[in-house]
Amino acid sequence: MNREQLIKDAKSAGISPDCLKRLHRCNTEENLIQFYKDAIDFGMEHNFPSCGFWKDNSPNKEEYGIHVDETFTSKNHEFNVLLGSCDANLIFDGYTVAQAYVKDNSSVAILASDKVYVMIDCFDDSAVNIDASEKSKVVANVYGNAVVTWTDRSKGAVIVNQKNKACY
Repeated sequence: MNREQLIKDAKSAGISPDCLKRLHRCNTEENLIQFYKDAIDFGMEHNFPSCGFWKDNSPNKEEYGIHVDETFTSKNHEFNVLLGSCDANLIFDGYTVAQAYVKDNSSVAILASDKVYVMIDCFDDSAVNIDASEKSKVVANVYGNAVVTWTDRSKGAVIVNQKNKACY
């Protein structure tokens, strides 16, 4: 992992001193991913780390739910980040509680059933299609030019919040 470049990029993006101290301690891929989860708002707002960094320095990112320029299907993964130009199907059932962050030009179909609860933040020019059924609940926060379409069948509920700004 190229920590020096990562720290330089974080400083350029305006990372807080406390977060920078934590970032300095990230000496493994697992540490970095936990840091990313904890500072996801900063990551989304500042495109940090970059798609290129993830591709070059995080060979196991998919195991943690971070995807860059991929076509994939995932079921009941609790943490999902789609960066670059992903094309994905995210399936949630049972009693799953999950969050998804969809950014750049990514496109995703969300299928929610049973008693799941899914929070989605959509950014940039992403496209999200939600199909909620049974007693599922899906909440989408829409930023930038992201587009969300949905179908709520049976007792499924979809709430779409248009934020009218580029990011948090």
